Amino acid sequence: MRFLLIDGAAGPGPLDQVVTRVRERLFADGHPTEVFRLREMDIRQCVGCWDCWVKSPGRCRLPDDQEGILRRVLEVDCVVFAAPLVMGYPAALLKRCVERFIPLLHPYITLLEGECHHRKRYANYPDLALLLEREADTDDEDLDIVRDLFARCALNFHGELRTLNTTDQPIEEVCNALARA
Repeated sequence: MRFLLIDGAAGPGPLDQVVTRVRERLFADGHPTEVFRLREMDIRQCVGCWDCWVKSPGRCRLPDDQEGILRRVLEVDCVVFAAPLVMGYPAALLKRCVERFIPLLHPYITLLEGECHHRKRYANYPDLALLLEREADTDDEDLDIVRDLFARCALNFHGELRTLNTTDQPIEEVCNALARA
């Protein structure tokens, strides 16, 4: 299974160590794994122009590193979004990156599981997974809210949210959950 870990932490910290260890473990277990650290990349905020649907289908007009991320996303089996929780939601860098996934879809609508969703632009899309660093007061309800939001995101991209893990879990447990996904 091929993995892409997208690290949405704003600065160096404990999440970096966990992401590095997860990458090393998955790679050692035979899973090609790549890491993008968003803070080291130029990822601009979506401006809502819809050029990616109308003027340049499938391509954002903003010249930044997001295009490289989108290319890699389509080449893997699972994208792992890693981020610290900030006020109960994954950090803003990750949110900015996820919002910029919209060029991967058509503006046209199809029925999916009895709901209206955008049509696929490409044949294959990866499933999603979450690796979250808890805040001091993070509880199970907070994690359920984030899980539900990203499960909807996965559905929009015609996939599944395979697992939600936290950085306080043993690395072996996290990697096993990802590999089973």
